[in-house]
Amino acid sequence: MRERLCGLDLYRALAILMITVLHVNWQHCGLIYTPGLPRSVYGLGLFIEYLCFAGVNCFAMLSGYLSGTANMDYGRKWLGRIASFWLKMTLWGVILYFAVVFCLPGGGNYRLDFRSTFFPFAGPYWYINAYFVLMVVMPVLNRGLAECSDKSLLVLSAALFVFTSVLPAFGLESAELSLVGGYSAVWLVVCFIYGCAIRRLAHYVLGVRNIKLILVSLLALSVGVPFICDFAGGKWMLFYHSPFCVVEAASLMLLLLQV
Repeated sequence: MRERLCGLDLYRALAILMITVLHVNWQHCGLIYTPGLPRSVYGLGLFIEYLCFAGVNCFAMLSGYLSGTANMDYGRKWLGRIASFWLKMTLWGVILYFAVVFCLPGGGNYRLDFRSTFFPFAGPYWYINAYFVLMVVMPVLNRGLAECSDKSLLVLSAALFVFTSVLPAFGLESAELSLVGGYSAVWLVVCFIYGCAIRRLAHYVLGVRNIKLILVSLLALSVGVPFICDFAGGKWMLFYHSPFCVVEAASLMLLLLQV
């Protein structure tokens, strides 16, 4: 029987909460993250935005932690996962489509192509499209990661962090290697590798003295530093592959693994 890790259940629940709050806070409802509001209220909305922005990274890292060691080939098991994913997304797409059209005021003017509901991996929802690509390459990715030693996996993760987060944060990103702010299948693959690395290397990290204090400090810094810089004037590091978003998601996972 597979061991149940309560910390990862809590991590998943927090990721769901973070993404929900993120959308309610600004992208859809615009409740308190609106520049025209009083500065104190806007500051609260901005803080919530930075606090919750790492939710997508959390989900992708969780996939790497749970599936990065799976012995999967391009056979029935893989086809079953692809089919299950497609059916679930199609079901939810149909439910959401009719809920919007028939239940929401003005829903009759909804212009989403209904056909895209049956092809969710080619529809308007970027995460589904990107995650579908991740599932397609997952067997090859898993086999390659399994061949890496712990040291090689650490070096790979460090190199990815530098080239996909640190350098782009300073504008050193070419169009050919652009991650589109993290809205891409490439970024989900990178986070998947991070999750696999955390699973393999967690026992080393969690053995460090005062590790809980270190992780809490990293969480505070990863949210507080960009928020303070932004609040002082201008958006800063508010994208999925920001080094601060990566550190927040990884630190939160390592902290909750101790639950």
